[in-house]
Amino acid sequence: MTPTTRSRAQWYFVHVLAFLTAATTAMYFWLQAKFDLMAANPQIPLNVALASLIGTIAMFWFWIRMTAACVRERPARNAVIWGWILVIGFMFGALAYFIARWRPAHRPA
Repeated sequence: MTPTTRSRAQWYFVHVLAFLTAATTAMYFWLQAKFDLMAANPQIPLNVALASLIGTIAMFWFWIRMTAACVRERPARNAVIWGWILVIGFMFGALAYFIARWRPAHRPA
């Protein structure tokens, strides 16, 4: 695998993680509206539970990847603010950093 192919594959992979993070966030809001999650047995279907598990893993992976990118690349402006946004905002902060900073800086050639 050439370096260009590897970076392009990583670029697509990060985009898949971002999509899964956004989809999982929407699914969490749907689960909260649809099911009584405080009940002893909320009767969540197995496929929905499995999708939320995979989405949660992708969400953490995406958050760690965006936090590492922020630390490694140090944005020229507002680096400390972006760090706090990533730490406090978790998935919303990671998506904001992805859209505002990471994606424009990593456009494929």
